[in-house]
Amino acid sequence: MSEQDAEPTPREQLTKAFHEAEKLDTEGEPMESVVTLDTLLTIHRLVGDEVGAAKATALLAQAFLLDPVLDAPEWNPDQFDFRDADMERAFKRIFDDLTPFICLYERLRTHLEAERTQRLMTKAVAPVTLPYLGKTFTSHPEVESIDAVRRDMGTYLGTGDAFEWTEQVSDDGREVKYRFDRCGYVEVLQAYGLHRAASMVCYCDHIHFDTHTPELYFEREHSIGSGDDYCDHHFILRSPDEEYDEDARYGDTNGVEYDARAMIRDWETRYEKGDVSW
Repeated sequence: MSEQDAEPTPREQLTKAFHEAEKLDTEGEPMESVVTLDTLLTIHRLVGDEVGAAKATALLAQAFLLDPVLDAPEWNPDQFDFRDADMERAFKRIFDDLTPFICLYERLRTHLEAERTQRLMTKAVAPVTLPYLGKTFTSHPEVESIDAVRRDMGTYLGTGDAFEWTEQVSDDGREVKYRFDRCGYVEVLQAYGLHRAASMVCYCDHIHFDTHTPELYFEREHSIGSGDDYCDHHFILRSPDEEYDEDARYGDTNGVEYDARAMIRDWETRYEKGDVSW
């Protein structure tokens, strides 16, 4: 058999060497607000499906306009173990940005039972998270180096102050492994009771990379949002010489209390149908 006709090698049979990589520069600016008009319209549709359009309008007006001014949740920095003053400021910015989302959670709790509230807030995370992923992680179909993804990660992380992470790059330059030990957005959501929503923040990575970056194979076994101590992102530039187990990418969804894979598929189907975009 010629080399050109050779069968691709399953990933699990490959052994690649990795080395600790010097972090690329982050963007240097704080992460952008997650709340936009398009976000609100999508959340309105989701809430309206549960409680009706009129009540959804009232709830969102209270949560996003009135409550942040008149009845905002209290910022409690003692809930967190900050590395330094820069991390504390970054977490506070995230809290301020998520305050309307937390207010919506508190409002829904007065109208729905706990299970429905958690389920609805989990759905509502996607339109909050996916647009920012779409803006910062773009497709690079022609690249031969994983550094394009690493540069996008630098844009995504903003100043980087709300995170703690290390990264390892394969010696062939086609893979990068991140280990995140801290994530401000997930930790703030968890601290204010939105545990399922926090896990969906992580699972939005699967939705985005599955639909928008066909040149990448993205897998993760652990995620802070699902209750693990760390996230282990693994990005691989796909190669015709390698065979990939598409179902093995979602190890971080195992063991959570809801069908995360089904929710991931649901958002991917919405995107494919043109019901949503980011």
